[in-house]
Amino acid sequence: MKKAQIQLFETIGVLVVFFFLLIAGAVFYFKMQEISIQNDLAQQAHLRSLQATQRAMFLPELDCSFIGVPRENCFDVLKLKAFSKVMQDPHVLQTYFGLFGYASINVSEAYPDKPFVGWMYNNPLDEYRSALKSLSPVLLYDPVANQYAFGVMEVVTYSTH
Repeated sequence: MKKAQIQLFETIGVLVVFFFLLIAGAVFYFKMQEISIQNDLAQQAHLRSLQATQRAMFLPELDCSFIGVPRENCFDVLKLKAFSKVMQDPHVLQTYFGLFGYASINVSEAYPDKPFVGWMYNNPLDEYRSALKSLSPVLLYDPVANQYAFGVMEVVTYSTH
């Protein structure tokens, strides 16, 4: 009888150790999966931020073109001012939501120190977990004065992940 009891306790001990190792392995696996998913979400947020920046840089509504040839990284100041006024309409803002999503895009003049700041798009999330900010140099053309200035386009994309 005692030999059978010892074997029963050995079997139960082996099963307890087996299930303990199984649970520890499952916890480790699910934790690694969670970390992998978080990394993927962060990478997707960075890609969305880059896409929003690229789309903003090449908006045909704001380019400064000469004889039909657009200049790269150049915004027409008059078009930018008019665009920022139009973007205050919620219907127009909803139209550009497909391009930019939840983001804030503004252009400010860096040199010479004229106090020009124009919002191209402003649709932030009320509650967000992370905000990615990118700065890009742009050329600002004033067609009235026929002058160029250096500016900075700031793109902030918001994410709930």
